[in-house]
Amino acid sequence: MIQQLRETFSGSARHRYVILDRDAKFSREVLDFLDSSGIKPVRTRVRSPWQNGLAGRLWAARAESVSIT
Repeated sequence: MIQQLRETFSGSARHRYVILDRDAKFSREVLDFLDSSGIKPVRTRVRSPWQNGLAGRLWAARAESVSIT
């Protein structure tokens, strides 16, 4: 997970926020990496599963833009 974040956020654009759902894969290690990179993790609300789709689409859109360039 950390390697994917490094690849995603390694561009020249400065990222301030990342939207995360409440999946267990976003562990303390991931949150520490984001903090050390100056990126504020924003979690979706508890018991709001409809927000998971939004977070997933944003991640997919970012992944597509990285793989295209």
